[in-house]
Amino acid sequence: MPREPGVGRMPLSELERARRELAASLALSQSSALSAVTATQLDAVERELTARQGGHSPGGILLRS
Repeated sequence: MPREPGVGRMPLSELERARRELAASLALSQSSALSAVTATQLDAVERELTARQGGHSPGGILLRS
């Protein structure tokens, strides 16, 4: 699955912040269309974080089901 454009160039601190913000947006979203887009973006950020951490999943609580 390809990464979102620009995710690979983001600094680690920015990726972590984006992950937190996307997770919060997804948890609060009431629109299924918006949820799908947010979940796709969150997945791209999480895959990039995992790749940078040598295959270990990022820490924190996943709010997706």
